[in-house]
Amino acid sequence: MEVDPRAIAALNNLKNSDTDLRVFWFQNNRDMRAFADLVISATEAIIADREQSASSDQWIRTNWRDIQLSRDGLTYEAQGLSPSMRIVAKFLPPLSAKQANRFWLNATRDVHLATASAFGMIATRDAQDAKQLLEAGRLWQRMHLCATVHGVSMHPLSQPVERRDREIQLLQPPTFAKALADLQQDDGWQAVMPFRLGYPTRSALPSPRREIASVLI
Repeated sequence: MEVDPRAIAALNNLKNSDTDLRVFWFQNNRDMRAFADLVISATEAIIADREQSASSDQWIRTNWRDIQLSRDGLTYEAQGLSPSMRIVAKFLPPLSAKQANRFWLNATRDVHLATASAFGMIATRDAQDAKQLLEAGRLWQRMHLCATVHGVSMHPLSQPVERRDREIQLLQPPTFAKALADLQQDDGWQAVMPFRLGYPTRSALPSPRREIASVLI
């Protein structure tokens, strides 16, 4: 179902500071296909990179004690699983790395991308600037709250920017940086938060949150 244009307009008009930020939208079939292809390609590249894949796995929380200690990461409740699948997953042993990667790729391709009504990306002038990244994160929070008011759900799809940053770390050719710029059709901006949005088919469960006192300086 197409997202109400008034909801997109409300999201696009949000501001949270004087920092130079921009949101790119992908709503027609051609642009959405290009966005989806890039996310799938990035997901496959992460899986093929043993070190990056192992680092990503560390954020998956399946143990109740780990969830209570860390209060972050991906839990079964936060992954949008059906109630029956969530129950089964909790009783079965954790998936192997190969099984988990296959499940992630399939879910990305067949669920996250295939069912989205539209895609978007928050971009900054410099994706390596900490202040700009902080402001982009604040904008994402505002957008998420605004979307909830309009009955719209949002979900990060950060694989392409993770691969871009990995290429920078390894001094590799900027394959994903170029692909992101081509997708935006504007190389003056650097994507930091790709996402999908649409109308939910089930209610989201709460994910772990840290106490305010633990994150204040």
